[in-house]
Amino acid sequence: MIAGIYTIRSIKDNKILVGQSTNVFGRLSQHKFHLRKNTHDNRHLQSAYNKNGIDNFQFDILIICDEEYLYSEENYWCNMLNAHNSSFGYNIKPTNPNGNYRHSEETKLKIAEKLRGSKRSEEFKKKCSIRAKGHKKSIETLEKLRKSCSGKKHTEEAKLKMSNSKKGKPIKFSKEGRAAVNKAHKEWLALGLKNKKIKNEMTGIIYNSVSECLKELNISTSAFYRNINGMGRFTNKYKLHYVRAIK
Repeated sequence: MIAGIYTIRSIKDNKILVGQSTNVFGRLSQHKFHLRKNTHDNRHLQSAYNKNGIDNFQFDILIICDEEYLYSEENYWCNMLNAHNSSFGYNIKPTNPNGNYRHSEETKLKIAEKLRGSKRSEEFKKKCSIRAKGHKKSIETLEKLRKSCSGKKHTEEAKLKMSNSKKGKPIKFSKEGRAAVNKAHKEWLALGLKNKKIKNEMTGIIYNSVSECLKELNISTSAFYRNINGMGRFTNKYKLHYVRAIK
């Protein structure tokens, strides 16, 4: 991986784009990929590519420099090659020696004028209001939300808030869930292991009773009876525990 400044130059009219990256070769490859797919975020460069093709462009490394100088070098070469001038270059985003990108006063005025003219009609606002009041998430939308949230982990602060909100509230099980817990409980009692000691095979710690085991590992009674039948597997605070009764 090489850090430095790169250029993309049009052979036809010598218009140039200047960029910087900590991985110049990888960044140039990304430019080529998006240009071929017609998904490049620089509309001027994409338009020129669509018109003249890949053979019209030359992809080069301008200089190699340390990562800490990338922003200052990019700013210097953009100004030197006049890359922000639409007659000579393709650069759209402003540059800054310190990496603090800011729009020019001219650009700010253009944005302000555009926003002033984009007022929504009262009819459109009313339609949006009516639609929002009667909006309900469909099953498909809920399924998409569930999938998008799967695999994500809550922060410790969020976990604490959820824990506090549920304290004092009884746990509700479905009929099937209660039946499964009762069945597992009866099987456990049938084994004659209710008052036996419990050993944690992962840590070697021995608990004098089931209640002591549940308290130390912070495992619910229902989870214990659902999962254990002589040997149980539990995950607590991202740690795995195997427990069994000592006969």
